[in-house]
Amino acid sequence: MPLIWQKHSGPMSSIGLWRIQEDISFFKRKYKFPEKLPTHPARKSESYAARLTLKTLMELHNCPFSGLKKKKNGQPYIPGSQSLFSSLSHSSQYALAGINTSPIGVDIERIDPRLQKLRHKFLSEEECPYEDPISLCICWTAKETAYKYFGHHLKNDQTLNMKKDLKIRWHDEKLYVKSRWGQIEIIYFGWDQHIISYSL
Repeated sequence: MPLIWQKHSGPMSSIGLWRIQEDISFFKRKYKFPEKLPTHPARKSESYAARLTLKTLMELHNCPFSGLKKKKNGQPYIPGSQSLFSSLSHSSQYALAGINTSPIGVDIERIDPRLQKLRHKFLSEEECPYEDPISLCICWTAKETAYKYFGHHLKNDQTLNMKKDLKIRWHDEKLYVKSRWGQIEIIYFGWDQHIISYSL
């Protein structure tokens, strides 16, 4: 279906959310750029939906779009749009995308109790003393968002360690993530058993 939520922060700064209800044949008709996508049908539909969301945002701003390419580390970029940054995310029912004239990161994750068993891989006690799934999902999406935001600084084969290179900080009920390139504020909110976060 068309975008169900949008945020516009400037002449070339937009985020869009797509609810995935179409089958894969729909996405193949609408997105015909040659790209390597997952083979699993559900994951492929999610990837198509995220790219179609990005394409829709580009069209809203009357920008040419000819598909996406990725660095070796997985960071996506829009060929031919040197001054435009992009970010993608998807989670079963939803796809999220954003564009901006400066670095941007977006993420959407379903609130999942399994994060309680995984927290030690991406989070220290100091960053988040809470154990409930909602708090952990907020922290997870924040780090994913920051990874994508700061990922624009990385060269082709460079990566970031979620736990060591990205640190969460809370101040006056606001959420920040710090890296060696600086600190960004993460905006987040709940949506249908998911957490959406972004920074631009």
